[in-house]
Amino acid sequence: MSDRGLGAVLAAIGAAVALVLLPGSSAAAGFPQGPPNDPLFDASPLPNATNEQWDLASPAGGFDRGISVDRAWPLTTGAGVTIADLDVGVQLSHPDLTGRWAPGHDFYARDSNPTSDTANAHGTNVAGVLGAAANNGIGVAGIAPSARIMPLRTSDNILHQGVRVAEGIVYATDHGARVISMSLGTDSFGTALRRAVRYAHRHGVVMAVAAGNEFHFHHHYPQVMDDVLAVGGINPDTANLAARDPHLAQVASNFTVHASYADYGPHLDVVAPTQVPTTDWGGGYRLTWDGTSAATPHLAGTAALVLARARALGIRLSAGEVMQIIRMSADDLADPAQGYHQGWDLLSGWGRVNAFAAVSRVAPGRIPPVADIVSPSWYRPERGRFPVRAIVTGRSATAWRLELGRGDDPRSWRTLAHGTGTGPKARRLARLDARRLAAGDWTLRLHATDAHANQGEDRDVFHVIHDRALKRGYPKSLGTSGEASPALADVNGDGVKDIVLATAGGHVHVWSGRTRRELPGWPRSMLPAPGSKAAARRIGTVRAGFVGSPAVGDVAGGPRPEVIAAGLDGRVYAWSSRGRRLRGFPFHIRLRRPAEKGRLDAAIYATPALAHLSRHGKLDIVFGAADQRIYALKGNGRLLPGWPVLARDTASGGDPEKILSSPAIGDLNGDGSPDVVEGTAETYGTTPNQSGRVYAFSAKGKRLPGWPVAVPGIAVNSIPLAGQGVPDSPDLADVNGDGRDEVAVASFTGEPELFAGDGTRLSGAGGQSRFQYTGTGPGSPATAPSVLALGANAAFGRTSPGGPLRLFGGVVDSRIALAQSSPATKVAFEHLLGGWDAASGSWLPSFPIPMEGWQIPSAPAIADVDGDGHAEVVAGSSGDVLHAFREDGSEPRGWPKDTGGWLLASPAVGDVDGDGKAEVVAVTRDGFLYVWDTPARARARGGWPSFRHDARNTGKWVP
Repeated sequence: MSDRGLGAVLAAIGAAVALVLLPGSSAAAGFPQGPPNDPLFDASPLPNATNEQWDLASPAGGFDRGISVDRAWPLTTGAGVTIADLDVGVQLSHPDLTGRWAPGHDFYARDSNPTSDTANAHGTNVAGVLGAAANNGIGVAGIAPSARIMPLRTSDNILHQGVRVAEGIVYATDHGARVISMSLGTDSFGTALRRAVRYAHRHGVVMAVAAGNEFHFHHHYPQVMDDVLAVGGINPDTANLAARDPHLAQVASNFTVHASYADYGPHLDVVAPTQVPTTDWGGGYRLTWDGTSAATPHLAGTAALVLARARALGIRLSAGEVMQIIRMSADDLADPAQGYHQGWDLLSGWGRVNAFAAVSRVAPGRIPPVADIVSPSWYRPERGRFPVRAIVTGRSATAWRLELGRGDDPRSWRTLAHGTGTGPKARRLARLDARRLAAGDWTLRLHATDAHANQGEDRDVFHVIHDRALKRGYPKSLGTSGEASPALADVNGDGVKDIVLATAGGHVHVWSGRTRRELPGWPRSMLPAPGSKAAARRIGTVRAGFVGSPAVGDVAGGPRPEVIAAGLDGRVYAWSSRGRRLRGFPFHIRLRRPAEKGRLDAAIYATPALAHLSRHGKLDIVFGAADQRIYALKGNGRLLPGWPVLARDTASGGDPEKILSSPAIGDLNGDGSPDVVEGTAETYGTTPNQSGRVYAFSAKGKRLPGWPVAVPGIAVNSIPLAGQGVPDSPDLADVNGDGRDEVAVASFTGEPELFAGDGTRLSGAGGQSRFQYTGTGPGSPATAPSVLALGANAAFGRTSPGGPLRLFGGVVDSRIALAQSSPATKVAFEHLLGGWDAASGSWLPSFPIPMEGWQIPSAPAIADVDGDGHAEVVAGSSGDVLHAFREDGSEPRGWPKDTGGWLLASPAVGDVDGDGKAEVVAVTRDGFLYVWDTPARARARGGWPSFRHDARNTGKWVP
């Protein structure tokens, strides 16, 4: 250490000691007027220490560390307020949390015990930040140590079913919670979750949700909703060291560094500390818990302090008022070196949570007015005229000003309208015409100022589209999120393909591309979610929803095909072309509730496939489920002999895990009978030598020789379910022309691999992956030194008639590993669309090509969209843009398409209006269906026109 550095430390120690010894110092007073005696609260005399609860501290000794909870405690410690902890369950017996609990519930296992069956510490980590006991001489102090914590288990991992979160929100609201902390992500955002959030908000519940940890601006839900507060993350400048070893970093100089992994964007409200001490599973403590999961309970705990202070003063606050207090009292982070600027910005929102400032705003004449833009909804695509509706209310006369700026973080604004408060109901403040605005994102900003000069503010972003190729009537609002890919098939027998789509709201639609209307008998709905009656009384029917794509084919032996969909409720549904339920359906998988300590679930994430397994002239239904079984059903809902099969590698230890991968149907051994290939979330080995499993079964349910195969990866168990084992769906093609299908597949953090039908790994040079993963093609614009497969799906196809077979799929720059271990440093890495020659495994000359975001779990479509007779690769991402790349890396005129929404689902290409030309159909996770015209003649041979190649979802390429 230099003399200057040593001198600075000694000076800091002296300043800290002087503060403690000052006459009348609050440090000498008992808690809450003075600091608590919890050892980790103030473990160091240094004012810039990181090995203590720096996140709760006020500025001292020249260092601005935390959210000033220590100054808020003399005013309130949260008494009388209940905080719901929606998470994976908790350790009820943790010594720093005993006595802190309010009665909870388990919506995952369907019982009254919210303990984590898998010893998952995440919920216990959250609870410690929220409200661990203070001044009890052990561990840490929670932000609201006198509040009660209501543990609500809605998953066994950080990826939660949206419907279970909805039930948890309703339960929390009805059982007295005033704050809900949600350090989670949802697999879907159905109607039930939307209604639950609105229900809670209207009943005065403040909801805090983690922004996400994917280095991105994409649109997670319910984070984007108006009625929740989305929380990003900041950490000390020593976070890189602490990420490697908590003992390497004891002091820091800057505590407001943007956590590089933390998601950001226009919908971000505030930021809060990460890499903080908290309670851990087993009765111990974790010193450097990070992620926006750690940031979120800082806001939730602060909201509890605000509400407790209001309760003590006899003031009733609405949820909207608490949200404005949090926003308007936040510390503005304006350091341009961190990417911040004065006022709201993309990385920090309105700033860092300040508990003392927030609690201090709870007083007569100090409560800010509510400004709430109700419509357009966040990121809504607009093509014509639309109203801007909002609510402006205050405790005194309130004036408002509505402004418009171009982009997602405008620096210049124009006033659209101004006036006085609207009252408690929304009213129209302005009317806009998208045809007079440039294409792209636009931001609305609503200012409100009351008679005491208190200010409130809200923002909203909408997306303007100018695209002549976009068909009239589109984009079509679904009213729910779209995770499932569309299927194109002639359902009504008129010779034209219809658009078949299953949604997170639990509905299956069949639209005519000619009329844009539903076919007679459609849409159809899944049954109400099991155990959801209590929530349904508050928010209407609760359905688990669909995330797998529907299949269309003849399973009943009639002149027209049937529509099959598999749901998150563990049921398979089957309807006739007119929407009539087939006898024997819905079929429920064997598991009725989570098992194996929660590692298995009564749900279906996979897309079902149709195949002639029983050879009775009708198609059979094949799907993998979250109970780790692969099922095969007849069209009457009965199981085929030999099915289901358990996909578990007992020879390697037998890891009980769910199935996310979808089945592929092909002929691996050349016997002319269909085989079933599917991956699981199993993981074996230790980092960096882990592997997942892919299975192959005969039509009779017998394992094929050489299977399962071990698919290598570096850290195969990185993210629950979505990044665990083999989330990728196998793709089949006869690559070498021997009459037998090969299998292309990848594990999470592995490389694209190719396996022969007998399970032999067809490796490349030096025993590496068959498909090149280092370097780039000579004409590629990418800079990645190598790539990893991170859950995106792939597709085989030819880009020229009779040309060589290619493989395309999403990959990620390997520099993400460095970025992940460097939370205090922005490390650039690329999202990429890979393209390989299938026979040699070499990069195509112009590949890989950079993309705007994550491609999990989407697969590209391969089809001609410009009419030149050569196929383009149509691919989207969480970056909102749908591309159509030629093999040389260029794009046709009119491409790419900026949808303004997350393209989680795969696009589909086919003639849906009967004009003989292909249309491109895509759905965004934000809930909008797009259909574009193309000049290309409709034909599917040699390509890969939809998620699993065809309407039967076979996952098999055909010449």
